[in-house]
Amino acid sequence: MSASLQLLIVAVIVGVFAWRAFKRYAPKTAWRLQASLSYQFERAGRPSWSRAIGRWLRPLETVSGDGCGSGCSSCGGCATNPVAKTDPLSIQLRS
Repeated sequence: MSASLQLLIVAVIVGVFAWRAFKRYAPKTAWRLQASLSYQFERAGRPSWSRAIGRWLRPLETVSGDGCGSGCSSCGGCATNPVAKTDPLSIQLRS
């Protein structure tokens, strides 16, 4: 395998994981960025393949109450996470 192909594969893998991390830690900013990129592809007068890419890139619409503080705990980042986490350093003594 050539060095340039290896570099391309590594760059794609790193890019995908960087985008996932960005979406996890900055969801609103990532949503806005994805929506603006989708809009650029979906503008009037663009070819059909460009509009198809724009529809594919379009982020999911948020419902009121979504986001941090809604208690959904889908990302695990909310303070109202219903899953109780045990402290691995505490020792439970039996009587």
